[in-house]
Amino acid sequence: MATSLSSQKCESCKGKPPLTAEKVKELKRDPEAEGWVLANDGTSRINKTFMFESADKKGWNEAWGKSAEFVRKILDLMVEENHHASYTHVPARKGGSVNVILVTHEVKGLSKNDFVMAAKLNKLYAEVNLEK
Repeated sequence: MATSLSSQKCESCKGKPPLTAEKVKELKRDPEAEGWVLANDGTSRINKTFMFESADKKGWNEAWGKSAEFVRKILDLMVEENHHASYTHVPARKGGSVNVILVTHEVKGLSKNDFVMAAKLNKLYAEVNLEK
C-alpha cells in the first residue's frame, strides 16, 4: 500500500531532475493535493489560496487571527521539512487569505517535495479551521 503524501518527509533533491509532466499530473490527482493549481507551463510550480472568512464583520478578527495562525504553522512546517515556500498573507473583506507557491529551486521546477508540502498544508489548513 502506498504511503500518503502527508505522512512522507521532504528529501534532498540535490542532483535530481525536476518531475516530468506525467509525474506532475499523477501527483496532482492525489486527493491530498486537492485544490493546488499548476502554473501555465504545467511543471514549474503549484499554488493555492487558503481563505479564512467570517460570516459577519464581528468575526473578522477571529478569521484574521486564524489566517495568521496558519502562517505561523506554515513557517514551522517549512523549517521542519527544510522545504521553503513563497507565501503572501493579506487581509480580506471577511477575514484573510494566504496564497502559497511551491517550487523546488534546487531542480528548477517541481519535485515530489512540493506535493508532500501541498498535502501537509491542506491538512494543516483543515486543522486550523477546526480550532476554536
